[in-house]
Amino acid sequence: MTDFTISIKQDSVEVRLHPSSRSPYAKLGGAIFSASMVIIAVFALLFLPGKHTRPSMWHDMSDATIGSANFLVPLTILILVCVFVGWTGFRWSAAAWPSDETLHCDHKALTISRIPLP
Repeated sequence: MTDFTISIKQDSVEVRLHPSSRSPYAKLGGAIFSASMVIIAVFALLFLPGKHTRPSMWHDMSDATIGSANFLVPLTILILVCVFVGWTGFRWSAAAWPSDETLHCDHKALTISRIPLP
């Protein structure tokens, strides 16, 4: 089955992209992949040692008190990295696995519609 359907009529052209018919669970796989990348990035930041055999961020955070800068700065970095990697993964999966789309063009208008997949 092809991903595109092109319908040409006397007064209009309609192009349909329907990738969900070929792989209906592709977006779920993309979401799982993006979530696993967030988890890997957070674990790498927390548990990998720093340069010149410095202890890991986990070691620094566990030795510090909760209100100190030695705890709050690494926590802020972890949250920012988690948000950035999650946002990048979401944008990447939306581009890698597109939704069904329709482009309709006639003498009066060009209409583009997107059908989001659950």
